[in-house]
Amino acid sequence: YKKKMKQFLIISLIIALTTAFVTIPVKKTQENDIQKILRLNYLTNNYQYILQKFLPNHLSQNWPEVKINNFMDAQYYGEVQIGTPPQSFQVIFDTGSSNLWVPSSECGILSIACRLHTRYDKTKSSTYGKNGTHFDIKYGSGGVSGHWTQETIILGGLTAQNVTIGEATSMKGLSFLVSKFDGILGLAYPKISVDNATPVFMKLIEQGKVQDGSFAFFLTNKAGQEGSRLILGGFDPQYAATPFKYYPVSLEAWWVIDVDRVALGNTTYQIQKAIVDTGTSVMVGPKSVIEEMKKQLPNQGKQKVDCSTISEFPNLTFNIGGDDYILEPADYIIQITSGSQSQCVLGLQGLDMPGPLAQAFILGDSFIHKYYTHFDQANKRVGFALAKH
Repeated sequence: YKKKMKQFLIISLIIALTTAFVTIPVKKTQENDIQKILRLNYLTNNYQYILQKFLPNHLSQNWPEVKINNFMDAQYYGEVQIGTPPQSFQVIFDTGSSNLWVPSSECGILSIACRLHTRYDKTKSSTYGKNGTHFDIKYGSGGVSGHWTQETIILGGLTAQNVTIGEATSMKGLSFLVSKFDGILGLAYPKISVDNATPVFMKLIEQGKVQDGSFAFFLTNKAGQEGSRLILGGFDPQYAATPFKYYPVSLEAWWVIDVDRVALGNTTYQIQKAIVDTGTSVMVGPKSVIEEMKKQLPNQGKQKVDCSTISEFPNLTFNIGGDDYILEPADYIIQITSGSQSQCVLGLQGLDMPGPLAQAFILGDSFIHKYYTHFDQANKRVGFALAKH
C-alpha cells in the first residue's frame, strides 16, 4: 500500500506541475434556529424535489478554485460573476442538472423569493445579449421561470463568453425563499440541459479556458468553516488520502456509473446504477430497497434518530467495479446542533425514478463528504479517493 501511495503522490505531483486548474473555495455557513428547523423539514420532505430533478425534461499552482458554502447541510454553493462589469451571485454547484440561472431585476412584484436575492440587471452590463426565449424549470412543489439571456460569466477567475443564462422572473417554493444561494449552476451533461443550452463547464472547455476537461469536489461538513472546494480543470492531490479509482460513465446525462450491489450490514441488495450528485444532500435509493433497509435499523427506519444510538447502526457499503465504498452510520445520519441540543436525521430516502434510473441510487453529499470525487468529462469516467479531512 505504501508503495502504491508513493507512486500516486509522484504521479499527482507531475500532473499538478503540468496542469493548470482553478480551485473555487466553498464554505458551510452557520445557521440560526429557524434555519435549523427548516433544514430538518427539508431533509425529511424533499422527495418531490429530487424526483422532479431526475424526470426527463427532454432527453501555487495557477489552478482555478471556487469557494463553496453549504446551506442547511443540503446544498453547496459559491460565487459566479455575470456581465460586464461583473455582477456577483451565489449559486449551487449541482452535478445533477445542466443549466445556469439567477434571479432577474425584472422579477414580478409577487415573487418575494426573487426580490430577497441578488438580481441580475442587464441594463448595467455591456456584454448583455438578447435571447428572450421563455424557460420553465420545475423543482417538485416549486420552480423557476423566466427567459434566457446571452452573457459573459466568470467562474474561478475563468471567463466564458456567450453563455446562455436563465433570468428568473418567478421563483416559487420555500427553499428559494429562505436560501442563502441566489441560483443554480449545473455541471451535468448537455443531454439534460433545458432548451439545449450549453452548460457553463462545456463553454469553458470550448473556449480553451480549461485544459483538462474535468473537475473535482472536496466537501467538508463543518458549519461555519471554510475548506470545501470545487476544482476546475483536474483535481488537487492534497485533498486525497488514497489514490483515485475510476469507473466509466454509463449514461451521459447525469453522472451515472454502474454499481454491482449495496449492503446494509450483512444484507446485500442488487442495484444497477448510481448517480453522483452534489445537489442531493442525502443517500437516495429505490423505495423497495430503502424500505427493506429501514426494517434492519435499530429505530425501525424512523426519520428522526436518537443521536446517542448512532454507533448501533450498521455500515452502508457500495460495491462499485469490485471496490467497496463504506459509509459508517455517522456518515449517513445527519446531526443538527443548536446550542447544547442535537437532533439527528436518517439520511436515507426511498424514491422510484423513471426509465433507466429505476434501480439507481443517488450518491449525494453524504457520500462525497467521505470520498473526494473527480468528474472526468474528457475521459467519460468518475473517480473516488478517500478524502483527507
